[in-house]
Formats: sequence, structure tokens, C-alpha cells
Amino acid sequence: MGDPQATQVALSRLMVEGLDRHDAIHAIASVLDRDIFAALRGTAASTDPGAKYVDRLAQLTAESWRAAT
Repeated sequence: MGDPQATQVALSRLMVEGLDRHDAIHAIASVLDRDIFAALRGTAASTDPGAKYVDRLAQLTAESWRAAT
């Protein structure tokens, strides 16, 4: 789902923002988890889920991840 390059960019960016690799991967997985959960519940967006994933990755920050955990 989405763009593998966007995921790599997000991983690098989150690590530059101060997350270690482990936490950065968890942060990215939390974005993907929302899509999987929505699909299982049958509430997934009817628009391109890959594009929405890439958009949410771009909005993800180390600060927002820390605030959510």
C-alpha cells in the first residue's frame, strides 16, 4: 500500500526529528494500522487508500507520535 519511497523518507525524517529507528517504525506502523483497522471494520475510505497513507505519513512527526503514546 502506498509508496515505499514515502515510507523510507518518513523513516529518515522521524529519525532526524529524534526518534530512534524502533520508535520511528512503530510510528509509521501506527499510520498503516489505521488503514488496516478501517478495512477490517468496513469503514475504509472509498478514495485511493495509498494516497491517503502517503499524506498521513507526510503529516506524521516525532512530536505527534510522542504525544499519541
